[in-house]
Amino acid sequence: MTISCWDWCSPVLVALLVGCSGGSTDRPAVTASGGTSSAGATGGSGAGNGNGGVAAVGGNASAGSPATSAGGIAGGAGAGGSVAASGSAAGGSGNAAAGAPPAAGGSGPSTAASRLVARPLGSNPAPNGYYEYLPPGYDGTKPAPLLVFWNGIGSDGNGKDELSKVTGFGPPALIQADKWPDSRPFIVLSPQYSATNANIEVGGGCSSSAVVDAFLTWAISFYKVDPKRVFLTGLSCGAIGPWDYLAEHQGDTVAAAVLLSGNPGDPTLPTSTWKRAGCDLGTAAIWSLHGDKDDIVPYGPDNATMQLLLACPSPPRRAALFTDVTGGGHNIWDGIYDLSAGYGDIYQWLLDNAKP
Repeated sequence: MTISCWDWCSPVLVALLVGCSGGSTDRPAVTASGGTSSAGATGGSGAGNGNGGVAAVGGNASAGSPATSAGGIAGGAGAGGSVAASGSAAGGSGNAAAGAPPAAGGSGPSTAASRLVARPLGSNPAPNGYYEYLPPGYDGTKPAPLLVFWNGIGSDGNGKDELSKVTGFGPPALIQADKWPDSRPFIVLSPQYSATNANIEVGGGCSSSAVVDAFLTWAISFYKVDPKRVFLTGLSCGAIGPWDYLAEHQGDTVAAAVLLSGNPGDPTLPTSTWKRAGCDLGTAAIWSLHGDKDDIVPYGPDNATMQLLLACPSPPRRAALFTDVTGGGHNIWDGIYDLSAGYGDIYQWLLDNAKP
């Protein structure tokens, strides 16, 4: 389904969308890989209209853009060393050579916020501008798990002076607010998608398989990544792109994905994720969460696809979860990403579902 963005993308209406749904309910409903279902879980609802839409997500970052917060932006044309809390390029163990993977080094207090570094498009060979977070102790020699977060359509931008939009939601928002525990071992990269139009569709306002694959391929070659622990997450448009990626690549590279308010397409249509991948989709562990009152991205295709996946033989199918956010609208993500919604620890679930 193709939905034009013109009637809801104004700042006022985007703000309304962001605030319009509660994002959680008092009783989580989860259909799990074991086939059990807790109170409130529902079966498949009506099919949607193909690989259509997702919705406005994003908006501007909260006060204190990365360019002015502690750490600043690493200078120079190369990847640069990580930036210490003082705002100067990390010395000593920091690697400032162009094209070299950055390392967490330098002096000064280390906080999650100080380790969130903007990498604008063109500052290194990455195909997207992005935000980088390196976990404590990362020095570029020991492999670390990689978590790539994809933004929603409201956070699309040019990867340069619009990059701060990415910090409005999800992991980069938590990291910027210093609400990201040091115990989470992920390299977190948050690329900004540059839309080709304002339609909520793959390759329009939403990233595509090719876009996701290009960034993942680059990131794995640039950072010291554990190949068994490559993870995807995203919300709305940022879930639709990964669904498109999983349709083509399944678990070839990605170990597990947590996708919020996305659309894999009506599973009866040939362009859908299900028709393109079938039970091979289960070679990646997938946890999908969707509000059953979502009026922006249809709930039906997501639910129907996950029910089909859950019916695949296990093994070889890996873990599969569908969380029915009963009564939830489109914008369910804040409580899911900060874990306050009560649906479980998505970050530990990812780590628990590394490749064998």
